Amino acid sequence: MKQEFDLSGSGLAGEAAFPLGPVLAGARARGMADAMTMWGLAAVFLGVDGSVLFANDRALALMGEHLRFAEDRLQASDQASGALRSLVDATLARGAGCSSSLVLRRGGDRPALLLRARRTALGDEPFQLVKVVAVIDERREKRRQPRLRRPPLRAAGVLSAPH
Repeated sequence: MKQEFDLSGSGLAGEAAFPLGPVLAGARARGMADAMTMWGLAAVFLGVDGSVLFANDRALALMGEHLRFAEDRLQASDQASGALRSLVDATLARGAGCSSSLVLRRGGDRPALLLRARRTALGDEPFQLVKVVAVIDERREKRRQPRLRRPPLRAAGVLSAPH
């Protein structure tokens, strides 16, 4: 649906009609980007063809050598490049609100990267360029505490033995 307003009487645009859809779509994307940054989330916005439209500073800092931009695409190290491409393609193919995730192990003592991609609810609007929001986070694996074996309650003297 094309949205146009005639602003010729306002003196703002003369005789031309002003297309509001692209302006609102851009404002929404900027608002999403600002919110992600405010919450401290590392975010990358992808377009309808999987091209990178935006990445905030936190995302760029986390990417390091394991994630990079090449030819306007988000790419992973050689071992994970196919999995990342599949993740983006699958997320783009699904409906609004669907999500997928991928864990990229970095080796050594460095925490793994968790990349979660979610199809935006706004993605089906005609002027909305952002189709997928990918959030990158470090995944620190919790070390499991060894389970203490408890002695049976009877052996510990808590329950009396049957008479």
